[in-house]
Amino acid sequence: MGSEPKVVCFVSAFIRITIVKAVRFGNIVIGRGDTLPDERNFEILMCRCLWKHLLLTTSPKAMNDNEIKVKIQAVLEHCRKLTLQLARLSSDRKQVEGVASGFFIRVGDAIYLVSAGHALEKNGWVIETTFTVENECVTACIPIGGPWTLKKTTTGSSKLQKVDIAWAKVNLEAFQKSVSENNKLKGKSFEYLVYEGSLENTPDAKDPHIYAAANRATLFSALGKTYLERDFSYECEMEYKGTRADGLHVFSIPKHKGHDYYWGASGSPIIEPSGIVVAILVKGCQAKNELYGYPAKGLVDLIKIGSDVEQSGGTGGNTPK
Repeated sequence: MGSEPKVVCFVSAFIRITIVKAVRFGNIVIGRGDTLPDERNFEILMCRCLWKHLLLTTSPKAMNDNEIKVKIQAVLEHCRKLTLQLARLSSDRKQVEGVASGFFIRVGDAIYLVSAGHALEKNGWVIETTFTVENECVTACIPIGGPWTLKKTTTGSSKLQKVDIAWAKVNLEAFQKSVSENNKLKGKSFEYLVYEGSLENTPDAKDPHIYAAANRATLFSALGKTYLERDFSYECEMEYKGTRADGLHVFSIPKHKGHDYYWGASGSPIIEPSGIVVAILVKGCQAKNELYGYPAKGLVDLIKIGSDVEQSGGTGGNTPK
């Protein structure tokens, strides 16, 4: 019944650049685990049937549990690569005061970082890269400048309410130029995905939805230096249940794993099995076993409006503190 599902076809731009100087990240070096996910989680996963139903009804041949596991692993890995790791630095750029997630999209000729509004309310955020000068414990990061956050008014209320979405134009060419003088990073590369697929889709209740982020950050000290170690969180059976009164999409999950598990995942893209981004993860509820996402639909129009305001000399949005 139809062709086998493709998991990465909607991310059409895989970009590889080589940068030769680091933007200093204090004395913090970033490490990441690469275990995603484990066998026990997949045993639990197979007890539910969203993925099995999807793949058995769309694949030209029946697949066993191991084959289904491989398909899910591929989607999770794609989502993990799409998701960026963000960190908020102290004023002296030597300590991490916050972690969040995000992803790149292309709007016209520009590249924008998209994240959760509550994540980018303050200044000092950077995008982590994989460049590290090991002997100096320095990691290259891309500074996030001028993020847009929004507020709205509602009928019958004079108070402004936060809209949990944020974006910032990212000048990767300027970053590449700014780090071009450090010989210690010559030959090293930083790879990232830019999402260029549709951002106008509503989630389908019949499909499982996924997020994956390297958000679980631990700071520790050794040999007089501070290290930031990251591990992954993910959900791959997010079942769309509708939209709340405040406009956020509702996704049911098998079991909420507690606030600490998801802390720093805000801003992660929520994708469907074909790779289409349908929402941006912003919050959850442990009592209801739910996660909530800001709809991707309409996001590009918001960014274009913000760009028009900037070009006309207006300020718009909110100024990060």
